[in-house]
Amino acid sequence: MTSREPATSRRRGSRTTTVIAGVIIAAALLATFLVRHTDSGIAVAVQPSRACPRAHCLPLLRHARVAVRKAGRRESIATHRADSQNRVRFSLDPGRYVLVPLPIGRELVARARPVTVTQGHMAHATLRYERRRR
Repeated sequence: MTSREPATSRRRGSRTTTVIAGVIIAAALLATFLVRHTDSGIAVAVQPSRACPRAHCLPLLRHARVAVRKAGRRESIATHRADSQNRVRFSLDPGRYVLVPLPIGRELVARARPVTVTQGHMAHATLRYERRRR
């Protein structure tokens, strides 16, 4: 029969290994959050234009989607849907971007808008949807 000391020693070693592994995992998760978390980006308000009757346009704006792309590029880097308050928020690195409002059905459109993002600040932009001209 073996003595109790080696078993206790093994349990202590196992606990220490588990604690160290947990600390390493927690540190890795924190580092990932800090690297990906940015204080800069674009806060977008989606609104109807003055020419678009509010009773008609406001209910449709809840379907608004906005894409963002780097200035001078064609591919979108992110697309988000407006929230219940008709707002969209993009967390982005500093740089020059273009907001591209996607059409809402066949009826409402808005113009693309350039935006510059600086480190540590949220740029603010308003996109105004209007009825498509026929």
